[in-house]
Amino acid sequence: MPDNPMSEQAEAVDRNIRSLLDAWTRRENLLEHITKPMDKDTTEQPQIDNVNHPPHYNDHPSGVECITIARHMPFNVGNVIKYLWRAGKKDHARELEDLQKARFYLEDEIELVEQRLGRARNE
Repeated sequence: MPDNPMSEQAEAVDRNIRSLLDAWTRRENLLEHITKPMDKDTTEQPQIDNVNHPPHYNDHPSGVECITIARHMPFNVGNVIKYLWRAGKKDHARELEDLQKARFYLEDEIELVEQRLGRARNE
């Protein structure tokens, strides 16, 4: 029995329709994947807490936060540590200023210790 040309043509159309439907389904799946919101873990950046835990005091390789050490020191010494710790990290353009502030507090502490020692010698 000879092949029916209409049947072959119908099969070709059917294959084309199936191919188009498959492509459309893949497109829809891709669009759904692209437009679907990502998990919170991958889209949200960690919140920076500039008040309680500023990054320029938390980036030491030891993992220790500056205040953990500085709070156990006298005021001036704690400030020396703080300004040395963050020098150039809070604001790269103000690195020299941070170092000068550290020097100011160090010199103030030296003066206080010298006064205290001078008084102690005179007593």
